[in-house]
Amino acid sequence: QMVREGSHIYEYGDHGAIIMLADDRRASTEVLFSADEAMTWNELHISDEPTEIENIVIEPLSTSQVFVMYGTRGEQGVLFQVDFSQLHEPQCQ
Repeated sequence: QMVREGSHIYEYGDHGAIIMLADDRRASTEVLFSADEAMTWNELHISDEPTEIENIVIEPLSTSQVFVMYGTRGEQGVLFQVDFSQLHEPQCQ
C-alpha cells in the first residue's frame, strides 16, 4: 500500500509500531505518523513556517518512542523532538 507519492524520509520506532514520514524534497509544515503499524496515518503540525526535513533519527535499535527530526528553515537550522510515549500502552521492556 502506497502511503504518499514522491520521495520521503522515514523512521520506525517502538519495534515498528510507530512510523514517522516527512517529505524530503520540499518544505512543509506537517509530517505524517502512524501509531498502528501503518494501518492509518495522521498529520502532525510541526511549524507555522515551512521546514525542509533532512532526516528523522531514533536510537539504533528502533525501540524508542522518541523521534528527532532536523532540517532547515531558510538559512536557519531547526531541530524537533516528537515524543509518542503517551500515545498508547507502555512500551515493551
